[in-house]
Parts: sequence; structure tokens; C-alpha cells
Amino acid sequence: MNLVWKKSDFDATMGVFFDGFTKVVIAVGVLLSLLPKEIIFGKVMSGLGVSVLGLHIYYWYLGEKMKKSTGDNSYVAIPGGVSAYRFFIYLFAIFFVALGNDTPETALKVTVMANLLGSIVFILGAWIVPFLMKILPGESIFGALAGAALAFLGINVINGSVVTMPLIGIVSSFIIFIIYLGNIKTKLPAVLIAIVFGTILGWAGVFLGFTPEKVLSISVLKDSFNTIGFYLPKLSFDFLNIEILRKTMPFLPVIIAFGIGDVVNVILGLGQAKAVGHNYNEKTVIISTGIFSLLSAFLGNPFPFTIFFGYNTWKEIDAGTGYSLATGFIYLVLGLTGSFAVISSLIPIASVGGILVFIALVSIAQTFASSDTKYYSALSMALIIPVFEVISNMMGKSVMDLAPNLLPLAQGSTITAILWTAGLVFIIDNNWKNAGLTFLAAAASSFIGLIHAGDIMLFANVQYTVIYLIIAAILFILNFGYKGEVK
Repeated sequence: MNLVWKKSDFDATMGVFFDGFTKVVIAVGVLLSLLPKEIIFGKVMSGLGVSVLGLHIYYWYLGEKMKKSTGDNSYVAIPGGVSAYRFFIYLFAIFFVALGNDTPETALKVTVMANLLGSIVFILGAWIVPFLMKILPGESIFGALAGAALAFLGINVINGSVVTMPLIGIVSSFIIFIIYLGNIKTKLPAVLIAIVFGTILGWAGVFLGFTPEKVLSISVLKDSFNTIGFYLPKLSFDFLNIEILRKTMPFLPVIIAFGIGDVVNVILGLGQAKAVGHNYNEKTVIISTGIFSLLSAFLGNPFPFTIFFGYNTWKEIDAGTGYSLATGFIYLVLGLTGSFAVISSLIPIASVGGILVFIALVSIAQTFASSDTKYYSALSMALIIPVFEVISNMMGKSVMDLAPNLLPLAQGSTITAILWTAGLVFIIDNNWKNAGLTFLAAAASSFIGLIHAGDIMLFANVQYTVIYLIIAAILFILNFGYKGEVK
């Protein structure tokens, strides 16, 4: 196996690093106000850094192994890290809810236990989810992928990163778009150019008075150096007791639902690799990612791992496997030195959002390019559904007052997008039987709370269960009584 570094690996390193780093920054900002830095940096962040390094070394090894076994040197290391899909749930729906009844230290232990249990669910999903997805049309999988890219890498990143400082974010984004979409050859990586330009622009604004303090601040940058030190990770078993397990049990439905949902996201992400002819073994990737996530809990990490979308983008720009090692070692250095706060204070997040938006653009374009035009309407539905989850997350608790009917569509949006798109594909093909079976599956999913509900339970959402049963009945009637021609 060779340590090969390409110029485009820098872009992949920055893209994958900042994809996960944005979540880490949020975690550090939240936890610093509640826990001593010895716990945050000496336990959580150091454990996270070591665990992410291990994950990325494995992804590098897997990529090199695929190169050797297939003879195809264009294989790219799988991008991955802290799961955005579960990060916000674990932080706000588990940690903060537990915090309402216990100390911050206990709430952290509960969240670490949630990571352990969620990782077990995730590993088991390697057998359960792929079986279910084999009976679904490919358009439903790739459509949901495009929808997730639009929602979580497009809308979410533009809102949470790019337009936090439009002058920095939009200009930096279009530097990336101009270089990549305009096929401009540069000696330096596009993302590096965008970050340097955005950072210079941002700090110029600090001295000239047009960069808000919430974006960049000299005082915040100075204070961030107080967190620097040397923090060795330690094995942690203090969360392994009956009391912490008892306090974690009320969150089990959420842990199960989002663990299974994240397995779907992994399969969707690996679908991007398949679309460019790279066939990683789904079960191997899911199980290994789950194992690294599980092991990270014993180093104090409360946030589960997954793979990221964007494989096809890194393949398109000719990245390789070397970027995975670079990303892992960056996390290691920042985790062991407590430097996460310094980097987040020095580089404006707005300057790096463009690469994630670019990933969304490429993912959506490739989904439509690889599909028959007759399925475009079904694919369009797949783009719509995940947007509801992003809107709901943005609105927070106010969604119940301002848009209560939106919330059920936001809950389990990835699974909903797959089911609705699959149903529409079968309808387009006049395959009424499979369409009916798809909506029966949707009814069952709604009944137990996989979709349209916040918890796993029986009778989770009776209204949507009835809706799907009615649609299924109509489709079964058509199956026995209508013999139309396939378009």
C-alpha cells in the first residue's frame, strides 16, 4: 500500500474536515458553558480526535485494499466522521433533555451511553436495512440521496455557514464554483484559495468594522488560546452502570430510530460510490463505522460516527485516499492540544461552506443524469421531503406553534423520501402491486414511529397510518382492475 498524495486531496481534506468540524465547534461552544475544560478537552475532544483518526486510517486502508483487489487506482477513501444526522439529536434531544433533570456531568454520561447503544443499533442495521432496500427501486435511493444533499449540504450549510457573513461566504463559495464548474486549472487547491481569501476578507472586515463580532473577534481569538494544552485520552467506564443505563432508557426510541435512519444514509452515501463504479461492501463499511463509534464511547465521545455524502464529488476532482489520513491526523492534533477553539476563532466558517454546497450541486445533478427522464417527477418529490426536516430544525420548538402540520413530514424524512419516491416510481411503471406494498410499508413505518413521529411506539401516528392504508387500497384495486400500458 502506498502513501500517495494528490493536489486535489487537499480539497477533499478541507471539505471532509470542515464537514465534521462545524459540529465539533457547536459542541465545544455549548459544552464550555456547562463543563470544565478538563472534561471537554481532556476527555471528550481528545477521545474524539483519536477515534476519528482510527476511523480515517481504516477508510484509507479500505480504499487502498479496493485499489489492489480491482486494479482501479481511481478509488477514493470513504469520507466520514461525526454524524450530522444524529449529532443534533444527541446534543439537543438527549444531552439537554437529560440536563433538565441531572448535572452536566451526568447528562454527558447519558449521552455517551446513548452513543454506545446507538452504535450497537447501527451495527445491527447492517443486516436489517440492506435487506429492506433490495426490494426498492434505485431511483428511490438516489432520489433520497439528492434530497438529503439539497437539504443538509445545500440549504442547511447556506443558512448555517455561508450567509452568516454573506460577503465572506458567498464570495468564497463562488470562487470554488468558478474554479470547479469553469474547469479552471490552478496551482493551489480551490478550497485553499477560498479559505485564504475568505479569511483575509473577514479579518480585514474586523479592522475596518464590517465583520460582525459573532463571526470573527480579536478578543475571542485571544481567549481561545486558553484552551491549548496537551490532553491524553483516557479509557472511560464511568458511564457503564445501572443508574446511567436507567436514565438513558427513555431515549431508546430516538436512539433506535435515528440509528436505523443513519444506516440508510450510509447506504445512500455508498450509492454515490456505486454510481461512479466503485463498489464498497455496504455491510463491511456499516459494521466497521459502528465499531469505531462504539469504541469512541469508551474514550468519552458522546457523538456517533457515519460516512458523509460527497464521494462522487471527490472522485470527480480526482482525490485519492491520502486525504483520509490527513483529515484524521488534523483531528488528532486538534483533539490532543485543545486547539479546536483556536481554529474556529481564526477561520470564518462562512469561507468553507462553499465546498459542501458544491457537493450538493454535484449530487443532485448526477442523480438526474443517471435516471430515465420519466422518473424526474418522482425524483423531484425526493428533493422536497428532506427540506421539511431542515425547516423544522431551523424553527426549533416554535414549529409546533407556527407550522404544526410540518413536523410529521420532518420526522424520519429520509425514510419518507425513499418510500414516497419508490411508490411514485412504481406508479409511473403501472406496477400497482409493488406500489401498494410500498405504501403498506409506509403505513407500518408510521404505525411504529419510524416516520412521522418522534418516538418508536405502537400507534405512533394513526392519521398517517390510515392515509397510507387508503392509498395502498386504491393501488391494490388498480392492480386487479386496471391494465394500462407502461409509459
